[in-house]
Formats: sequence, structure tokens, C-alpha cells
Amino acid sequence: PLLLRVRRADGRAPPFGAEVVDGQGGAVAVVGQGGLIFVRGEQAELRVQWGKESDQQCRLDYRVPKPDPAVPYQQVAARCVSMETGL
Repeated sequence: PLLLRVRRADGRAPPFGAEVVDGQGGAVAVVGQGGLIFVRGEQAELRVQWGKESDQQCRLDYRVPKPDPAVPYQQVAARCVSMETGL
């Protein structure tokens, strides 16, 4: 499991309650307070969407660290990359 700390290019978190979907469009999580997302299982692609327009979606860019058996889940910083601009 991963705890993602997500920020958009402007430094803000994605909207609270936004849906997190996998590459097939299946819901896997929601955005919590402060842009935190808890994800179980390995995902090849994750997107956050809070509307249907391209400026209301972003792709999550993050790197999974090596597992540490001393912690129950890894905490990872993630960027919310715009579907429009790539930023």
C-alpha cells in the first residue's frame, strides 16, 4: 500500500473527494484532506478526476520506493500532471 501526497503544478492539492481511477477507468480511491490518497496494490497508471473536462483531470506522476518492512505503508510525493498541458 502507498500513501500519496499529491500536489498540482500550482502547488494546490486536487479537490477533496475527487475520484482516483486506474488505467481502465475503474475507481480505486478518492482524494482525502490535504491531497492524500491511500492506494492498495500496484497500479501502472492512476488519474484523478473531478469532472469530465480535460482541465478537471490529471495523471499522477510518482516513483514507488523500495519496500521497507519496518513501515506498514510507504509515503510518496506525487505530482498531478495536467491532461491539457502536461504540467
